[in-house]
Amino acid sequence: MQLARELKITQKSAWYLAHKIREMLNNKAALKKLRGIVEVDETYVGGKRRGSKRGRGAEHKTPVFGMLERNGTLRIMPVEKVNGKTLKGLISGNVVRGSTIMSDEFKAYNGLNKFYIHKVVQHGIKEYVRGNVHVNSLEGAWSLLKRSIRGIYHRPSRKYLDNYCGEFEFRYNTRKKCIEMRFTELMKCSKIRLKHIDIRRTG
Repeated sequence: MQLARELKITQKSAWYLAHKIREMLNNKAALKKLRGIVEVDETYVGGKRRGSKRGRGAEHKTPVFGMLERNGTLRIMPVEKVNGKTLKGLISGNVVRGSTIMSDEFKAYNGLNKFYIHKVVQHGIKEYVRGNVHVNSLEGAWSLLKRSIRGIYHRPSRKYLDNYCGEFEFRYNTRKKCIEMRFTELMKCSKIRLKHIDIRRTG
């Protein structure tokens, strides 16, 4: 609604325009793999109901998986299942083998030491930092994501959550750049063509 007012266009046109931009930002085809120390973790967003369970196993929420190169690039995406096959498949496709993976003790991460240096922080026993072993940087990103969803997107639909995550990912990865450099980075993402039929308005 704010975009429609500022551009003096209909709300429907503003919604479509915003989703075209998010689709551009979510184009991961040319992204380089993460390397070095990479934190991995999942969070759950949307569908908040009073008294509902939080964290793993939460009802009415969508799991989002993230990988954060320590002092570097963030990559996040919604996932259908939070299991070893899904999460380890995403890590394999996005992180260079031989890198150091930081995670909590979630069993889905078992076996990562076959291709990575895998270090674990034991949240179950209230251990959150052990030397440089932690996922605090990624948990900080989760906090910002949930704040933006509550304050800006207001319960985005599950269907389009991937694009909202793509927008947040872009904002996070360019947060230290000036507005001119961020706009230049945005234009680098504009090499895809999105037809009107590709987006159906459901929220």
